[in-house]
Amino acid sequence: MSKPRATWRPKTTWLVILVLVLVGGTLAGLRTVRVLARRDQVAPYSTAQAVRGTLEVTVTGTGTLVPASRQYCVVSAGGKVAQVLVAPGQPVRAGQTLVVLSNESLADQVAQARLDLRLAQIDLDALTKPGHSLATEADIAAARAAVDNARLAADRARRNVEDLTLEAAFDGRVSGLAVRPGDEVPAGTTLLTLASSSELKAVLSVPEDRVKNLSVGQELTVTVTPLTRDLRGRVSSIGAQGTLDRGQVYYPVTVTLTDSDPAARGGMSVIARIETGSSYPGTVTVYGSLAYVRLQPVVTPTGGTVKAVHVTEDQLVRTGELLLTLENDQARAALTAAEADLARAEERLAQLTAPGPSSYPAGQIEKARLRVEQAALRLASLERQLDDLTVRAEFDGVVTDLPVKAGDLVAPNARVAVVADLSRVEAVISVDELEVAGLAPGQEAQVRLDALPGETLTGTLVSLSLEGVLRDGVTSYEARVSLPGDPRMRAGMSASVSILVARKENVLLVPAEAVYGAGREASVQLLVNGQPQSRAVVAGLSNGTQTEILEGLREGETVITGSLEVNLTPFGSGNRRSGQGGGFE
Repeated sequence: MSKPRATWRPKTTWLVILVLVLVGGTLAGLRTVRVLARRDQVAPYSTAQAVRGTLEVTVTGTGTLVPASRQYCVVSAGGKVAQVLVAPGQPVRAGQTLVVLSNESLADQVAQARLDLRLAQIDLDALTKPGHSLATEADIAAARAAVDNARLAADRARRNVEDLTLEAAFDGRVSGLAVRPGDEVPAGTTLLTLASSSELKAVLSVPEDRVKNLSVGQELTVTVTPLTRDLRGRVSSIGAQGTLDRGQVYYPVTVTLTDSDPAARGGMSVIARIETGSSYPGTVTVYGSLAYVRLQPVVTPTGGTVKAVHVTEDQLVRTGELLLTLENDQARAALTAAEADLARAEERLAQLTAPGPSSYPAGQIEKARLRVEQAALRLASLERQLDDLTVRAEFDGVVTDLPVKAGDLVAPNARVAVVADLSRVEAVISVDELEVAGLAPGQEAQVRLDALPGETLTGTLVSLSLEGVLRDGVTSYEARVSLPGDPRMRAGMSASVSILVARKENVLLVPAEAVYGAGREASVQLLVNGQPQSRAVVAGLSNGTQTEILEGLREGETVITGSLEVNLTPFGSGNRRSGQGGGFE
């Protein structure tokens, strides 16, 4: 049987032809879009015009509030709390009694000390009555020794009183002024720091293969990074011992600066360029920091109450200028007693060496006199401890802490209350070394507190630390801003501070991201015929958003602030991306 012949199906044929035509057209369209995309693609740039306006430069920081003055009430002897006469948060006046303690054992010791003193005085009086015994050579020698010892004691007591007046040991600048009139300071307390601000040195860290290119006495220029200022000096020392750091040995090289800058401070970063030698001409950059040639803490060897502060933070002083005056009744009383002892010893020596009889040996009388002084000192010490059991406020303020209640047993040297003077508070912030050069005590500051939203308070910058603190590779300085007190303020509140350090009007400004480099090393990019073209300019102040242009650019000229990248899809759509200041794509 023969197979049936295939029949022609017109519908199927036309359907296949239509599909082929559509596929071919789509491929041709894709190719056309790709060609057009490649032909029309132009890398665009974001731009801005140079305009005139006002530039404000501020230094900002965050920190916390602290009271301007604070009294920690401590009892030296301890005891049982008999009365608590105040409450936390209560305002108090200077001299007001806060807490009263009782200590029967201490009261008994005071009574016994008074008896001991009376008995010692009776014994001394009995020995110093006229007698008929003659002085021996040993008696006279003992009397001379007593005079010498009394004179040494009087000299020590006199120096203690003289040390209550503190003077500048050299020309310098005051920093870290930590006290005010009325403060109690124990012996050994650092009251302020005196720095020779006009005498600076740079301490550089130099790799071992470059130390050979340096010698003592060689001239070298260092650049103070935060100030962009070059200062000349001479190499004064090269360390003999290196330090290993990440596989490289570095040697300390000290450069004593012959130039100075009032804005330069210890701890600021510096760089220096060292010639590499004749074999391979060029320079290598080394890094370091500034330090003061003379930095001396002013310490009170005697202690006492601050009577007067004759200087202010950041003030320049001359050698011998009066800095602070302290008051110490005990030191003055000790001087009076020592001078009286010296007078008695000299009188006794005169009696022994003069013609006439002597009642008792001088050594025996001297021992009796020493026992009287010893008893008097013990009594005075116990009476001070007894007086300390009544705790009083040293100044007007507010009770901020009261950790005791009636009936509590308190150990010696325990804290029983804290009083803070909230009539003045201070916001303490940290400032980066790149910003510290524009700050100076006396500048006005704007302060915002998280606890008082919507309010802006006006304060004054009162102190700026002279020595920086290096933390996580960044050097920062402590700044304190004084504010008037407010009943709503509490110690420890978070504060944001803004200090206006510069303001210039009618200056030529461009966005900060358009400027590369700084000062005379700055440049901008202009768009010329669709392509970026670099132009050197002189940049001035900048606040991180806008930068002042001093030379090299005219008002109205267009600068490039970033690049935009267009990634076309096969169908001609794309995403635009903003460039980030490091160059143009």
